[in-house]
Amino acid sequence: MKKARKVQIAFTIDKKLRILSWDRETENIFGNSLSRGKGSPYYEVIPGFSKDGIREVNLSVKNGQPLKLNGNKLFCFYSNNKTDIYVTPLKGDLAAMNVAKIQIHMLLKCNLMQKIEQQQKLIDIGRVATTLAHGIRNPLNTMKGAVTFIKDKCPKEKKLIEFTTILEEEISRLDQFISNFLSTSMGDTHSYRTNINTVLRKIQRLLSRSSQLYNIHAVFEYGKVASVMINPFHLEHSVLNVINNAIEAMPAGGQLIVKSQSVKHNNIKHAVIEVTDTGIGMPPRKYHELMTKPYINKSKGIGLFITNEIIRSCNGHLEIKSSRGKGTTVTFYLPLIRQ
Repeated sequence: MKKARKVQIAFTIDKKLRILSWDRETENIFGNSLSRGKGSPYYEVIPGFSKDGIREVNLSVKNGQPLKLNGNKLFCFYSNNKTDIYVTPLKGDLAAMNVAKIQIHMLLKCNLMQKIEQQQKLIDIGRVATTLAHGIRNPLNTMKGAVTFIKDKCPKEKKLIEFTTILEEEISRLDQFISNFLSTSMGDTHSYRTNINTVLRKIQRLLSRSSQLYNIHAVFEYGKVASVMINPFHLEHSVLNVINNAIEAMPAGGQLIVKSQSVKHNNIKHAVIEVTDTGIGMPPRKYHELMTKPYINKSKGIGLFITNEIIRSCNGHLEIKSSRGKGTTVTFYLPLIRQ
């Protein structure tokens, strides 16, 4: 279980105690319910204020006097938190309108809230990724038309026909991937009973052509693994993100090894996927940034970030071991379904 996280949320209210605005932390915690609650009394959106507390806040706003409520209980569905609440009437032009800022210092230890935060990240990533997928479609169709034109114009060039055929197959595969993505997008946060070896065999088939093109020797080793709860499309996307990174790390060719097995990790049985490459490697600081910050160098880093968020949302985690010149191993840990 994750340790409780200290947070401070803040929002402003008018003289009728209606929410006017809020800070980023408040939005992250309360999400859509907060957006829908703008203009509503704060105690209908932020749960747990007692009648006495609401009365004191009301007096503070009307009188323009600061207020501190010690040990107030702010609760959610699964936990109770004792919090300190500060009410600060704003000065200047806002004072005449009886506008006040409310700050709440609390420990975020509710498992449901943490789950909501993880799911919201996936939904936000899905919205961006869906837009990108739609944007790829037009240039993809142009490429397909150009390849068909070349094949028609040079029907006797055997080598050219061989490579244009490969291009057609890869374009069709990418188009199919986009279609699957748009029909089962990142916004679908539902999990299903999934056999990871089935997903890996599909990935192995997808890689059969590209591994030859990039001079990569790809080896898949399948262990006996029980089912896990995850969206199979998300798992496929996650593993492909790591494999694509591995291929990029081996520009002159190399070996890619993908293994599946069951292990006991922290006294819990897990399904494990291990992806190892013989590439250039990277220092720990680099892959930590790639896992936790989605837009490193404007365009790089989103793949590993998405993978990390997907695995975390299923109560799993990633481990990365890497060193310069010696390759990288990325290990997926996913808890097995209890029988």
